[in-house]
Amino acid sequence: MVAKRGFSVCIAMGLLAAAVACVGDPVSTSPANVMPDAQQLKGAGQPTTVALTWFIPSTGQLGVRGDGLASYTDAAGETRYKNQECVYSATMFTGGSGDAVMQNSSPNYKPKTCGGAYPRKVVFTLYTADPVTGALTPSGASSANPAYLIVLAVQNSGHVMPVGGAWELHDAGSNDGGRCDRLAFRPNLENGTPVGADRLMVRRLAADTWEVQSQPNTVDVGGNVVRHDKAWC
Repeated sequence: MVAKRGFSVCIAMGLLAAAVACVGDPVSTSPANVMPDAQQLKGAGQPTTVALTWFIPSTGQLGVRGDGLASYTDAAGETRYKNQECVYSATMFTGGSGDAVMQNSSPNYKPKTCGGAYPRKVVFTLYTADPVTGALTPSGASSANPAYLIVLAVQNSGHVMPVGGAWELHDAGSNDGGRCDRLAFRPNLENGTPVGADRLMVRRLAADTWEVQSQPNTVDVGGNVVRHDKAWC
């Protein structure tokens, strides 16, 4: 069943406004270390995979929120998800797809210093939108679950987003660990099936920082609010 629901994200995403900071170190994405390819390093001067820190707002009417744990949340309410800091993997595949990915848990990752904080969770809320005013109403209770988040093709050797440049639209997705097997922020699924969901906006704020959020709403000729932050569930 296709369910289009208002969704806000920050990596920050949907009312979403998240920043992704690229640390720039080779990281472990499996039990073995992922080492930079020597030829690519020679030509590009960077590893094929770099570590990220995702910051996700923990408050507000957002479809995706941080878990708000005090040890990982700053004064502005941004919750930190840092690679290998009680988060299994937060990486960008700069030497390949360019995808920015966060995977909160794995059977192969058993941190000893996280206590009850592992696995880290993300809070998901599905909303329905009023067809005239665009106002959001929660569709069921929120759920906090370990998550897999991905924003596709952010940066690689074939596409380098300029610092301070314009917003770009990117496909993105997630699992919510509950009602949806997956959430898709894209107008068409991988097999070409149209689902009517909306891409996320991405821009580069600094050499090591990207911001991600949902698209702003518009108003049609009849005065109805048209939302552009829909996810496919």
